[in-house]
Amino acid sequence: MSDPKVSIVTPTYNPGTRLERCIASVGAQTYENVEHIVVDAESTDGTVELLMAKPNIRWVSEPDQGQADALNKGFRMAEGELLTWINGDDTLEPDAVRYVVEAYERTGAEWIYGNCEMWDERSAHLWDPPHTLSQESFYWGCPIAQQGTFFSKRAFESIGGIDASFDLSMDFDLWLRLLEAGIASTYVDKVLGRFEVHELSKTGSRGYDEFLVEGALALRRRGSTGPSDLMVGRAAAFRIGRANGSKIAAEMMKKELRRILEAHTEFGDVDVGRALAGGYAEAADVELRKRRPFGHLAGLRHLARPAPWRYRLTRSSALGNLRVAAARTLERARRF
Repeated sequence: MSDPKVSIVTPTYNPGTRLERCIASVGAQTYENVEHIVVDAESTDGTVELLMAKPNIRWVSEPDQGQADALNKGFRMAEGELLTWINGDDTLEPDAVRYVVEAYERTGAEWIYGNCEMWDERSAHLWDPPHTLSQESFYWGCPIAQQGTFFSKRAFESIGGIDASFDLSMDFDLWLRLLEAGIASTYVDKVLGRFEVHELSKTGSRGYDEFLVEGALALRRRGSTGPSDLMVGRAAAFRIGRANGSKIAAEMMKKELRRILEAHTEFGDVDVGRALAGGYAEAADVELRKRRPFGHLAGLRHLARPAPWRYRLTRSSALGNLRVAAARTLERARRF
C-alpha cells in the first residue's frame, strides 16, 4: 500500500454540538494518513472555539457564498490524493477510509462509493446504492450518498470542481459530471458513513421537491431532457402533497408545474405531457404513503391514467405502487 493522503472537507455554519461527533469520527479512522479541513462561515455558536481546541484540524472561518463555495475552498486547500466531504452533522465509520483506500489501490478506480445509513430520532435506514453506475442510475434521483463517496483530486479538478450554482444537489450534479467524464467507479460493500435527518439539516428542513427541481436542472445540463422532464413533474406533485396534504388534482399539478418553470427559465422547452406523467407517478406514490385507513387507495386514480404507463421510468414506479397498494389492501382487509 502506498499510503495516499485522504482529505476530508467539512463545510459548517452554526452546526451546534453535532460537529464534535463529526470531528471525532474522522479522528477515529483506522487509516492514519488523513487530513480534516473545516471551512466555517463565521459561526457564532461556539464552533470557532471548538476548532481552536483541535490542533489536528486545518480550518478557516470567514464569509463565503454558501455550502458549494465552502466546499470548493476546502478542496483547494486539500493536499490529499483522495477527497470527500462530510457535513457537520455527518459521521464516517471507523474503517471507512481504510476500505476506500484498499479499493482505490486494488481497482485503480478514482471514484469509490459505498453504503450509508440515514437515521432520525425514530428510525434508521440503510442506503444500499447500485453496485454499478450508469447514466440511467440517476434518472429517478441520486443513487449514491455523499457521506459514503470518495473521488480522486485529479478527477475532481478535471471536471471543474463543485458547481456553485446548486444549493442542494451539488453532489448529484458532481456525480453526473464524473460519469460523463468517464471516471471509473467502484462499489465498496460496507457502511462508510452515516447522516442524521433533523429539522436543522437541509434534508430535514427543505422539501424533497426542491432537491428534485435541482436534480432536473442537472440532468438537463447533461443532455438528459426526457428524465429531466419527468423529474420536474415529480417535483410539482410532491410540492402539492407537501403543502396541503390533500388529494393531488391534475389542475393543481399543471398550475404548480407552470410555477416551477416560470421560476426556473433554464428548463426552456419542457415536454409538458412527459412532465405530467412523472407528476402522476409521484402523486400516486405520495398518496399511497398516507396512513389513514384505505386512504392509500386514492393514489390509484393517478395510475388509472395512461400517462404514467407511457415511459419506462414511470411505468416501473407505477408497477411498484400497484404492488404496494395491493399489499396494503390485503393487510387492511385481514383486520376486518
